[in-house]
Amino acid sequence: MLSLFLSFAGISLLFLLSKNVSPSEIGVAEISDEDMGKTVLVKGKAVSFYSRGSFASFLLCSSKCIKVVSFNSERVVSAGAFVSVEGRVSEFGGKMEILADSIEVLKA
Repeated sequence: MLSLFLSFAGISLLFLLSKNVSPSEIGVAEISDEDMGKTVLVKGKAVSFYSRGSFASFLLCSSKCIKVVSFNSERVVSAGAFVSVEGRVSEFGGKMEILADSIEVLKA
């Protein structure tokens, strides 16, 4: 009975710790095929913004650009804003993009 309790407590602790772990920041130019499926944190300037309903996409640029896609966009990011994006690197139409979990406007 004790081992079952300790197993449950250990799994619960791992779950709680995993919620507080965030990915380290990476530059847009550093994103490669090796990052496919991984969660990344990137910062840059939002350009070419498009929004329709809860769908939004824009290019995130620093020294290079990558498309950012959000299917749950609560906030409209204006073109020219400096933003931080956390999301999973994926591929669509032969090009890499980030499926955003969170988008934070750092400077409008």
